[in-house]
Amino acid sequence: MAEAEQEAATEIEQMQQMEDPAGDQVTGNDDSENQELNEDENNVNDEEHEQDVTEETEGINGDSGDAVDTTAEFLKIFQGKTEFNSWEEFNTLFEEFQRETGSAFKPKSATSIEFANERRVREIIPAHFVYQTVKMVCQNYGTPTPVARDGSTRKPRKYVGLGCEAMVHLRYKAGTLNIVSCNLEHKNHALFSGNEVIRKVRSFSFSDDIDHLMAKVVMEHNPFSHWNSEKEWMALCADLQSRDARMKTVTVRVVKKRIRFLIDRYMANSNGKAPLPDDEMGIILYELAKSKQDAMDNITKVPRKPGARKRGRPRKYPRPESEEDEELEAMLDADDSANYSPDEKKPKKYISTTSYVSSGPPPIKDIAVFLRYMERKDDNDRRLKQDDIDLRRGELELHKKELELQRERFEFERLERQAHLDLLKAQLEVLTSQRTQQQQHQKLVLADPKGDGSGVTEYTIVVNNDQAFATQ
Repeated sequence: MAEAEQEAATEIEQMQQMEDPAGDQVTGNDDSENQELNEDENNVNDEEHEQDVTEETEGINGDSGDAVDTTAEFLKIFQGKTEFNSWEEFNTLFEEFQRETGSAFKPKSATSIEFANERRVREIIPAHFVYQTVKMVCQNYGTPTPVARDGSTRKPRKYVGLGCEAMVHLRYKAGTLNIVSCNLEHKNHALFSGNEVIRKVRSFSFSDDIDHLMAKVVMEHNPFSHWNSEKEWMALCADLQSRDARMKTVTVRVVKKRIRFLIDRYMANSNGKAPLPDDEMGIILYELAKSKQDAMDNITKVPRKPGARKRGRPRKYPRPESEEDEELEAMLDADDSANYSPDEKKPKKYISTTSYVSSGPPPIKDIAVFLRYMERKDDNDRRLKQDDIDLRRGELELHKKELELQRERFEFERLERQAHLDLLKAQLEVLTSQRTQQQQHQKLVLADPKGDGSGVTEYTIVVNNDQAFATQ
């Protein structure tokens, strides 16, 4: 019996080994199998890591745990040059440095010349410098960012901070772009090789013609009214790159930020009013602002394919009933009635239960508040202008009265001077008449001193200061 039971147990074990040989191997060799599984997992992880790295770059130089100093390569390529006459001059050498060392840099804490020139009064920065200040940092610059957890719907970031401190800081000063400070030692990550790691930096400056071309192309594509706006933005960006050689490095993010800035600036300067007929740029920006506002008020939902899996979490609050739902419920209630006839209430068109229904009415209250604010603002502006006009009128009246008083004062002074002159003339005449009378009286006395008419006049003739003779 014991031998028979032992043979039966042996046959059962052989059958189990034939059905599940892996399980028997694990049972017999736990330590060796665990070691092999760990090695397989490590190999799989290494293969996946190498595949990801190969897709982004061509190879790896150095160990990710050691610090790599690239100062020697920087000095070799730049040859001690720290001043540049344009952004293109610096960027050409810097891209060569990135290719040589396998490092990847991106702009951070940048100040564009458009923003800087708005605050500068004397010296305007030329357009070919692109930036007033910019810090080119390593793509792994900054503090480490946690990786998305398993099962999370958040999209993982491609570039995460790994604590690297490599950077090059530039600043515009006295007509040149100067390197202010730099740290070319990479930490906590490996360096790569290949042209793919070089991040394209904006190599142009915004001007009126570039802004006009950008707004015109955005108006042609009008991504605000398209249900797949991201795809339309990408097509728009490709169209811009093909139309102008200066915009070969433009990105969707740059176009979005610039268009949003142009729209906000125009609406702030025009107070939301319609542009003039000859203002082409204003018309384009005004239409884009309207299209953007319409898209925000009426958000279009992407139609879902039949049988597609529902995405996102369930609704926290029940969806409000619409008129279509009420009609559908009325039809279903009518089906249960005894006197229902299908010809009485026949729907005119097919009602789709998957059609999007807005969660609430459009923001009419916000629009009304905005209109009231604009009316109050216009009234205040009108009142201030009227007060200014009244003050100017008062100033003119005071000035006119001042002129009249000055004229009266001049007339009074003229009359006073004339009266004084007449008085002086009268006094002169009196004095002249008195003197004439005295002279006549003296002549009479000299001619007849005795008063009897027999007076003799004696004359003395003087010739050459000698008394010649005297005669009577």
